[in-house]
Amino acid sequence: MTTALRSSLRGDPELSESFISALFHQVTRPDSANPTAGYAAGDYRQIVDEARRRVRHALARIRSLRDQLESTPESEFDERMSLLTTLRATGSVERILDLEGVRAKDRPRIRMPLTRGLFPSRDEIAALVLLFVATTGQNPSTVARLSAEHLRSTDDSDSSGDVIFTRTSKPRRGAHSSEMTAALQHGGIDEFTGEYVRQTDDLRSEAGLYRIALELCDDLRRIAGSSHLILWLRGQGSLGRIVPFNPSHVGPFLAYEVNGVAITVRLSSIRKHHLELTQRPVDHTATTLASTYLRRNAAALPEYQKVVGRVLDDVVREAQASNKVKLMSDQDLAEAFANPKGLAKRLGLNLETLQRVMAGATDTVATACSGPRSTPYPTDSAGYCTASFLLCLGCPCAVSEPRHHPIQALLWKMLDERRQELTPEEWNGQYGSAFSQLTDLLDIQSVDIEEAAKLVSGTDRRLLESLLTGQLEIR
Repeated sequence: MTTALRSSLRGDPELSESFISALFHQVTRPDSANPTAGYAAGDYRQIVDEARRRVRHALARIRSLRDQLESTPESEFDERMSLLTTLRATGSVERILDLEGVRAKDRPRIRMPLTRGLFPSRDEIAALVLLFVATTGQNPSTVARLSAEHLRSTDDSDSSGDVIFTRTSKPRRGAHSSEMTAALQHGGIDEFTGEYVRQTDDLRSEAGLYRIALELCDDLRRIAGSSHLILWLRGQGSLGRIVPFNPSHVGPFLAYEVNGVAITVRLSSIRKHHLELTQRPVDHTATTLASTYLRRNAAALPEYQKVVGRVLDDVVREAQASNKVKLMSDQDLAEAFANPKGLAKRLGLNLETLQRVMAGATDTVATACSGPRSTPYPTDSAGYCTASFLLCLGCPCAVSEPRHHPIQALLWKMLDERRQELTPEEWNGQYGSAFSQLTDLLDIQSVDIEEAAKLVSGTDRRLLESLLTGQLEIR
């Protein structure tokens, strides 16, 4: 349009020289009236925590059903299990429903609970993509094109710090540059020893998320004969169709609650937040990062540069929060009476320490301590730990058992309430890491926060208030 206008007006003798000069001046594209913005640190943390919760629940549900189908003899199948077996094998139960003469309007009522139980939902897959974007900084479309075919940097069976190599693409780069190799780093490096720590369901590293995606979409991938990493069953209300996940199909699809306010999460904003925090290019040049992704927030760049070191420290601490605390379930407590030595060995404790932990003799407000002189934190002259009890929520010496669930739940609520009393930066600095660790801990233990918090005694409530007002700190 601009070219045609220039051509038609070029030879008009009635136009002034200044107009002709302006006509051929290079036109720059104006900034969008609604540019993509990142999230505040506190809001971003809540969004990512909620995404992890959704993915973890999907894993638990799908694993449970798969285990049930694989461990139950076919002769003992009820009608539901027979339908689930057919669904897992073919992706559809229409043929069975046809044979049974089920009316068309009744089919979704039968089919939808089966598909929702056995396969990840759209929102669960969306949460997984969100975590990929937040962790890698890649475009959502690039994440959606990741391949399930991959290589590893080592042949070590326990995945000790290896790197996963797979394929993806960016079509806008052109036919000769669109194909990419993605190198997904593994997490789980202990900040004190520098050694690899094996983690279950690592939702905080690139390689960990890749393994989870392989598992969640395994059945869909096998049924469809697809090499895509991330797929979902589209159209569960009618006849479902397995398709590669594509964020453009669903637009702003993630509904979350942040600070009590319902918001719609955009993956573009999650990526923008990652780039603003790290200030490192992701499969683009440093010039593109500065001119395209950060230029519209030029006034904020000095602030980003000042706080980026502190924020990255927070992210590292958060990434190392998961799975350090030793967990005991009700089954473990029963085992403690039948085979205490076996349980102690499995937890990496001696028998005397296990007995003291179970007796409540080593409680540190929300957990118990199995080694006050084996602490990774600073010690006093006698070699005993001097760290805040809030640090116990991510300490490898900490032990959590069911009797701790109520006080952990109430502590979570009290930390959350303090968001209203402090600025996001102050809250994040004081409680951000502890809250993230506690959220992960409660999620792994499947604690109902509201119900558990009701069980806290008045004494424990006062103990928590003393903790949060600094009265339990060593000064």
